Amino acid sequence: MEFGRKGLFFMGAILFLQASLAHSNPVIVNRTFGIDYDGNRFLKDGEPFRYISGSVHYFRVVEQYWDSILRKMYLGGLNAIQTYVDWSSHQPNSKEEYDFSGNLNLTKFLQTAQKNNLLVILRVGPFMDAERDMGGLPAWLLWQKADIRLRTSDLEYVYYVSRWFDELLPRIKPFLYQNGGPVIMVQVENEYGSYACDKNYTTFLRDLIRLRLGDEVVLFTTDGSGDGYLKCGTIPDVYPSVDFGTASYQSVESYFGIQRHFAPKGPLINSEFYPGWLDHWQSPHSTVSSSSVESTLNYMLMLGANVNIYMFYGGTSFGFSAGSNADSKSFTPCPTSYDYDAPLNEAGDPTEKYFAIKRTIANYQNVPVEDPTITNKSALGKVHLRKVSSVIDPNYEFINFLSGSKRVQSALPLSFEELKVSSGFILYETQIDFMVTDPALLEALDLKDRAYVYLDWTLVGILSRSENAKAIPIFTQKGANLQILVENQGRPCYGSSIGESKGLGSKVTLGGNQLHNWTMWKVGDGRNLQLSKFATTLANQNSSSDSKNLLKGRTGVYVGEIVITNATKLDTFVRFDGWTKGFVFINNFNLGRYWPVVGPQETLYLPAPLLKEGANIITVVELESAPADCPSDGTYSKNCFISLTDKHVINAPTPLKTALSQWDKKHGKPAIMEDQVIFEVPTPPVTNYVRANLTLKATYGEEYKGGNRRRHG
Repeated sequence: MEFGRKGLFFMGAILFLQASLAHSNPVIVNRTFGIDYDGNRFLKDGEPFRYISGSVHYFRVVEQYWDSILRKMYLGGLNAIQTYVDWSSHQPNSKEEYDFSGNLNLTKFLQTAQKNNLLVILRVGPFMDAERDMGGLPAWLLWQKADIRLRTSDLEYVYYVSRWFDELLPRIKPFLYQNGGPVIMVQVENEYGSYACDKNYTTFLRDLIRLRLGDEVVLFTTDGSGDGYLKCGTIPDVYPSVDFGTASYQSVESYFGIQRHFAPKGPLINSEFYPGWLDHWQSPHSTVSSSSVESTLNYMLMLGANVNIYMFYGGTSFGFSAGSNADSKSFTPCPTSYDYDAPLNEAGDPTEKYFAIKRTIANYQNVPVEDPTITNKSALGKVHLRKVSSVIDPNYEFINFLSGSKRVQSALPLSFEELKVSSGFILYETQIDFMVTDPALLEALDLKDRAYVYLDWTLVGILSRSENAKAIPIFTQKGANLQILVENQGRPCYGSSIGESKGLGSKVTLGGNQLHNWTMWKVGDGRNLQLSKFATTLANQNSSSDSKNLLKGRTGVYVGEIVITNATKLDTFVRFDGWTKGFVFINNFNLGRYWPVVGPQETLYLPAPLLKEGANIITVVELESAPADCPSDGTYSKNCFISLTDKHVINAPTPLKTALSQWDKKHGKPAIMEDQVIFEVPTPPVTNYVRANLTLKATYGEEYKGGNRRRHG
């Protein structure tokens, strides 16, 4: 068995971690947080303590609203909050360049929590789920090695996790409770028992976190309330917890009984108590009754349990950050709203459920007398739009802008991963060089996820993975140009397919003949691009008859302007009457995807801080069909508009009548069963291992070739 550069790194890291864990920094005297096993409780500064916390994701909230949201959580009776850390947002590419600015300023968020008298339970991952694209793992991991095994002791994967933790964990350490900060607990991985059984991986994470944060911090795991999940999800010397939603008293006792199988002593913990549930496009909005939330919370508190309410405030999956759920038979993308039927709705307003929870908590501990109020919203009316570009035209104006005019040619279509595109779109084009039948069946059986089919720059049909519609008949002829714009609708956030490949698929046939010689544009997601400037520039240019000829069809880029004053700078909601599917930018901020024709979300939440006093540019990219009254010649029409309203609609009718249940997602079959060995770490002598400035390094040699290389992620 050969043992190369990543093998040396991994084994050296393990030995170094084990040798170094005893050397933690001194802690501040008289601030302690730990577990009293004999008393089945936590102790904070030597006194019995129970947390009642709520989940809020800093990256799903505009930075300017952190303080008000956290204040409302405190007023609701909570003494702690819980949040994930989103690796994919903090490190959007494989370079060692990290973003902790704006609503990714984690240390500022921790300070804001402490200011509001809230302790923090931090879930550092590296995986988080959270209905986030790829569960919060950065997509660029997939092109570091073709068969990388995510969330295992795969040497390539562990290398990048270690590099990320070397950046993240030192930022967190000053905010640990014993160091004067609010962080009382840190979670290792997330619901790992639903994925794999690679103890080498999870113990490595444990040791790395201990090295960076010290021995005093309380580490914990979270898994579904089933023996099989905890058997693979628990880690030696890390405290286990469970998660579950509304239930009877007997079921609550049973779920905590499962935790007791793995933690005979110590506090009872439900790390994810669900007061609501996630949504999917085309399926009904998920709701959970306030009465069932109130009764289940009461049962848990009666038993002396610590409870985290997931979510207490859900927020918004801005841009293309929303993930999906998928298995071998179905694919269901998540919408932009992450309202979650939570106690605080997407706009941060308290609901009936909020006050029911506060009443229940008041039976067990003191709660603030003050109640939050509902904030004012703006109904600003219509914003008239004009078309400034087609999505695809013979000059490829919009596509070239997003892709930087960079084209790649290949005999067969390449995937998002092969082209190193994390999210958004890829345009594929080929010329039909053979005679075809009338009509001819276009097939893309390996499509992931949605494809807009153009012939000579005219939209002629749509292929969709969600509907298993991967073939359409088209009328064409030899010499025609075929363009296919493929949309990545979000990588799965949970299960064995989190690292699935996206794209058109390598085998695309027309009339049974495989198509070759493709040109591809790496369109991506438009991140960091001045889309509003592009749109307004084109609006000023598109006055000639030649320009107007490029605007045919009902897909395209539409731009409008609204002037905001201090008096009207309030939260509002964007409504898309007559529009079909696309995404919208406010100034240069990608607010997210809209798809009102299938629901359940009809409006997008627009927080006031994204608007500015004066002129605001709204850019709508319609992928399928704009309203019939929107002219295609670049002129304005009073009947071509979107609206800014004071009403949010996330429970509109949908074509599907049932939603994915909590049981289906959280308690389904584990992705990797416990008897399947993922990776066997060898133990030869370690050489060439270097410790420098508390950074793990290795001398790279030949790639490690041992172990089970079966890809499951």
